Amino acid sequence: MAHISGLQSYFPMQARWRLKDGREFVLKFVDQGALVRDYMKTHDLKLQWEREGRKYAPGDSDAKLTHDIKDDTLRLKWVVTLNRTPASQRLRPGGAANPWTFEDEEHVIAVIKGVPASGIDFIQTYDSLK
Repeated sequence: MAHISGLQSYFPMQARWRLKDGREFVLKFVDQGALVRDYMKTHDLKLQWEREGRKYAPGDSDAKLTHDIKDDTLRLKWVVTLNRTPASQRLRPGGAANPWTFEDEEHVIAVIKGVPASGIDFIQTYDSLK
């Protein structure tokens, strides 16, 4: 995961997965940096306080760079968590928080088809660069 404001560089990503029907897939060296740069050329990702034209407030979140697997594809996406509790109602006068309601908004950057594989050792927790 990565945050827009804190991340200075993106690293190549690798993924491997097995579906319930036994098929296995692998992706090696997904260039997240290039995919994110291309996405940001055509999309303006606004965070909650930017959309509302106000300063950052307690309960506001940064966007997170995440991925998920669906069948034979990997989806790289930004997830923007929106706090649906108005900023003026988030804290009580004494400073304690009221209950907040959150909603996640997904912005898909890329959908990448996995490469079919077999015999993947899922016990191995890292793959050395070759």
